[in-house]
Amino acid sequence: LLGIELIDNSTTQGNEYVKIRAMAGVGWDYFVAYSVEHGLFGLENLSLIPGTVGASPIQNIGAYGVEVRDFIDYVEAYDIKARKFVVFHNVECQFKYRDSMFKHEGIGHYIIIAVVFKLLRNPNLVVSYGDVKQQMAAIINPTAKDLRQCIIKIRQSKLPDPKLIGNVGSFFHNPILNNDKIELLKHDFFGIPVYAVDDAHSKVSAGWTIDNLGLKGYRQGNLGIYAKQALVIVNYAGTDTDTGVEVTKIDLLEFARMVQQKVQDKYGIELNIEPIIIK
Repeated sequence: LLGIELIDNSTTQGNEYVKIRAMAGVGWDYFVAYSVEHGLFGLENLSLIPGTVGASPIQNIGAYGVEVRDFIDYVEAYDIKARKFVVFHNVECQFKYRDSMFKHEGIGHYIIIAVVFKLLRNPNLVVSYGDVKQQMAAIINPTAKDLRQCIIKIRQSKLPDPKLIGNVGSFFHNPILNNDKIELLKHDFFGIPVYAVDDAHSKVSAGWTIDNLGLKGYRQGNLGIYAKQALVIVNYAGTDTDTGVEVTKIDLLEFARMVQQKVQDKYGIELNIEPIIIK
């Protein structure tokens, strides 16, 4: 299902916004590019994320300080069991960090048809996140297009191209911990990156914990941790360094459990797998 349409121009609380409806089959980055080119802002930090518009609310995709839930007005879906079309407003989607009800009770129950976004007419650039802050500081009067290009450049420098090497993107959640635990980690592991979530909790960089163990670039056969981003597990099959040994789901999960155990032993942190595992 393809297509993008403007459905509402409004002004609320002094902020001008636009409601735009994108069908589920539209490529995600195409939609982000379309939005920026048409003066509709908010999604720039989510540039170059692989996938489709219809998948974005399921995962509540997020990157560089922005989550898609901040801009979703409602989701249109087909109820397979009741055989009817339904609408889920933002709060009904039960969005959480990389999570929604579509990953739980919604599995096998709904097919997402379209997503309606509420995007800003005036850009509100989010540039406080790590590499983004540093690169954007070098630009005088940066625009949303500048931010999108910055995000694309960063992602291309750190993440593998799925057209060239098999991977499933970030394989582990960044753990959210209470601040008492955070203070202990900061005391024991100097430089560990943390990001405030609320008054009582902060998010820890899972990639840093793996990298700090010396596992970035580690490899077992055709399975490995990507040399430029420790959150990503890759499959070297079909590349110049292919070992000729097929990678199975069992191999992948055993490899992931090895990483989880090492992080648990070192930091006392439980890493959770981000993708949905089909049993």
